[in-house]
Amino acid sequence: MSDEIPNENPALRAELVKKAKKAGVAVTKDMTIDDLETAIGDAVLEAPEVEKVVVTDADTDVVTVRITKHGHGKVFKGNGRETYDMDEMVRLPRSVGLDLESRAFGEIR
Repeated sequence: MSDEIPNENPALRAELVKKAKKAGVAVTKDMTIDDLETAIGDAVLEAPEVEKVVVTDADTDVVTVRITKHGHGKVFKGNGRETYDMDEMVRLPRSVGLDLESRAFGEIR
């Protein structure tokens, strides 16, 4: 007689055993597929919550902007009176790049 539990899908059981071990469940040979699914579900519910960081602010995206002829001498570097020259490539937040592009002072690359 086989050690295999009747009406069990060996491939599914093997997959569930892997998932259970990954979730920290102590797997025994007598566990059925239902037992494994329940144990995995319980382990997931008991797992400590991980703080999820959701980034939605457009300023977090950085783009490369080429300063155009119209932006030459009009786009300040932020340190005194220094400005960018025409065709200068600058890494800026997406919102700033879009603003410069809307005024034809820059072109997002």
